[in-house]
Amino acid sequence: MPARQPAFNRNRRRVLELLAGSPQGCTEAILLAHGNTAAQLASVLRDGFAIERAERMKVSGREMLITRLYITDAGQKAIGGYGSPQNPTGGLGAMTDVVGQDDVLARWAYTEVLSNEHGASYRNAGVPAELAEKAGRAVPFDQLDQDERRSLLSGWRAVRGVEAVTDLLQDISTFELKQWKRSDLAAVLVLRFFLRDVMSDSLVHRLRLPFDIWINAEPVRPLHQSHPRYAANRPGASQVDPLTVGRYADGALVLLDGYHRAAAFWSRTDPNAQLLVYVPTP
Repeated sequence: MPARQPAFNRNRRRVLELLAGSPQGCTEAILLAHGNTAAQLASVLRDGFAIERAERMKVSGREMLITRLYITDAGQKAIGGYGSPQNPTGGLGAMTDVVGQDDVLARWAYTEVLSNEHGASYRNAGVPAELAEKAGRAVPFDQLDQDERRSLLSGWRAVRGVEAVTDLLQDISTFELKQWKRSDLAAVLVLRFFLRDVMSDSLVHRLRLPFDIWINAEPVRPLHQSHPRYAANRPGASQVDPLTVGRYADGALVLLDGYHRAAAFWSRTDPNAQLLVYVPTP
């Protein structure tokens, strides 16, 4: 009687298709950013469809130890016949661990083209309606072509490129995709724009506050229901799109984008929960 093969499903296939299209392997952070779960990754490793290897790499001159997943022959056989050698992932593409600033900002814009607060501003800035339609269909950012990304970047500069933000992006050419825990989010500083929620205007430019103090502080003025503080009470807050972090001149990290997602993450009770974040490389 032949040995029973491990159960295979659509979710596990998606993991393997991403690995098949990434000859250099994928980190767990990259795979999670595509909507996979830690349990799915564990299952393909457990059943021999993928292996993991610890490797050393240099980022901005600093040596780091990372772990990548690679598809095995068994995994290749499990998805045999899907896609083509030129496009084995069915067009998903693969996010990389180190990403240029332009792509990070274009991805930021893509998360906002449908928002009530900023969607109209992006349309007025010339971002095509087709991109909003793709965002509505949840087409992954990695499937967008270079012209679409340039359009989003131009829109971001028009809508978000104010001095208070661009100053915090100075001298940052690349970002690293990291997984943050609650303690990491707690320590990152909050934009001065949000400090007025919890302190007088006279103190805003004199003080800095980390996220944990800001999110738990009592507001000093009424907040609109679209405010990030209420994100935890609204269903459907996505954890797939990474947050974006900038940097003060003295090196202190400050959260630029993703306050709704950060607030929703903060409300979770799982101590092992992790959040994807673009952090400036040293």
